[in-house]
Amino acid sequence: MKFKKVCACVLAASMVMSLAACGSAAEETAPAAETTAAAAEDTADEAAAETPAAETTAAADESGYPDYSGVTIRFAWWGSQPRHDATIKVIEQYEALTGLNIEYEYYDFSGYFTQLDTLVAADDVWDVFQMGNNWATYYDAIEPLNEYIDGGAIDTSNINAPLMQVTQDYDGNQMGISLGTNCRCIAYNPALFEEAGVPEPTDNWTWDDFANACLQIHEKTGAYGMDKLEYFTLLGSYCTQMGEGYNFFSMDGSDFSFNDDTSAIAQMFDTFAELEAAGAVADPGVQAEIVDEQADYICTGESAMLLIPSNKFVALNEAVQDGIELKLALLPRLYADGQSGMLVRSSQMLCMSAASEQKEAAASFMDYMINSTEANEILNGERGVPINTTVREDLASKSDEITAEVYEFIDKVSSIEDTANTTNAEPDAQTELSQVLQQYFEAMFAGDYASGQECADAFYEEAKTIFASYQ
Repeated sequence: MKFKKVCACVLAASMVMSLAACGSAAEETAPAAETTAAAAEDTADEAAAETPAAETTAAADESGYPDYSGVTIRFAWWGSQPRHDATIKVIEQYEALTGLNIEYEYYDFSGYFTQLDTLVAADDVWDVFQMGNNWATYYDAIEPLNEYIDGGAIDTSNINAPLMQVTQDYDGNQMGISLGTNCRCIAYNPALFEEAGVPEPTDNWTWDDFANACLQIHEKTGAYGMDKLEYFTLLGSYCTQMGEGYNFFSMDGSDFSFNDDTSAIAQMFDTFAELEAAGAVADPGVQAEIVDEQADYICTGESAMLLIPSNKFVALNEAVQDGIELKLALLPRLYADGQSGMLVRSSQMLCMSAASEQKEAAASFMDYMINSTEANEILNGERGVPINTTVREDLASKSDEITAEVYEFIDKVSSIEDTANTTNAEPDAQTELSQVLQQYFEAMFAGDYASGQECADAFYEEAKTIFASYQ
C-alpha cells in the first residue's frame, strides 16, 4: 500500500481544514480538496496489486535501471487532479522499471505547506518533494544535488545552464531541479501594430520603443497599448537592466542589489505615468476590473499587449475572439545592447530532503522525472515547459502550433546568457512590497509626486523599512 494509513489520515484532515490558495511563488492556483485520502489509497492499492514484487524485480534487472527492490522512498506534491493522475502514472512506471516502492502524498496548495511545515519541525520531510520559488524558506531541510549531478545519478547534460541556475543558491548549490519552467513575456496582437504603422517587437527593443508603440497604437486605433500592468515584473526588469549584477533583490534574497541607485525605478514611474495620462495604458480603475488574462482587453482587440507568464499563452489564445492572432515577445530593455532583464522561472522544482536515508534512490527517481521522454509524455508539461532539451523537442513535435510556440520561446529565453544574472529569490517581504509598489504607481498616476525620481525615492525608503521588518 503506497499510502500509509497514518499519511492518509493526515491528508484527509489537512484537506478538510485547508482552503484553496494561490501560490505567488509557484505562479499557479491549486484547487482545494481535489481528492480524498481514501481515493488515494485505493489508487495506490490497485497499482500495487497490478505489479507483483517479483515482476518489478525482473523489470529492474532487464531495463538497465538500478534495482531498488526492497527500498522505499516518500514523495509529495500539490496540484490539481490531472496533475495527481499523471504523476501517479509516472510513479507506477518507475516502480515497474526499478522495483522501488514510492509512498506518495498529494495535497491542495495550502494543505501541502501546512504538512511540510509540520514535517520540517519534526526533521522528517519526504525524501523527494515539490517546491516553488519559495524554497529559500526551507533551505536547511533541502539536500543540495551537486554530489548527485557530479556523480551521474542526475544527468544534466541536455539542460541549458540558465535552466539549472534558476534552482541554485548564490553559492552555486543546486537546491533542486526544475520540473518545468516559464518566464514573463509580452503577448501582442500584430494586427494592431500593423494598423498603427508600428514595427513589431524585436529581441532587443527598448522601453522607449515600447512607449512609442503604446502611444501610436492608442492614437491610431483607439486601443490600449497595454492595459493590465504587472508592477513588480516591471520593477524587477528595470532594476536588472541597469547593468550586470544589478537586481531589485540580491541573488540570495538577503538584500537589495542596485547600489541604492533609484534612477531606473524613476524612469519606470515616469514612463508609465506618461502613458497612463495619454490613455495608452489603462488607468487603475480599468485594471482592477480585469480579473484574469481571459478577461483582458487583448482578447477583444481593445489592447495590443499583455504581460503574462509564458505558460498562460495557450489559454489566452483560447480566450481571444475569432480572427485575433497573438505572438510572443521578449520584455523591452533599457538599452538595446544591454541586459535583457529576462528571467526564466521554475514553475515547480523537485527537492531532496536533507534527512532522507535513501538519497541515491531519491536522486534516481528525480532523474527519471526530469529526463525521461516517456515520463514527460505522461506529465505533458502541466507543471511548465520541461527543462531537458530532448524532452522539450519531443513534446513540441507532438504539440499544437501554439504550444510549440511556447516551447520555442522558452528555448530562446534559456539561450540568453544574462538570464542567469537575474535574481530568482522571492524573499518573504516580496508580497507586501508588491502591494506597496502598486500604491506608489497609483499615487504617481494621480499626480501625487512631481517626478518619477521623487516617487522612486519615497518608495525605496518605505521598501527598506518593510524589508528590514522581515529580517
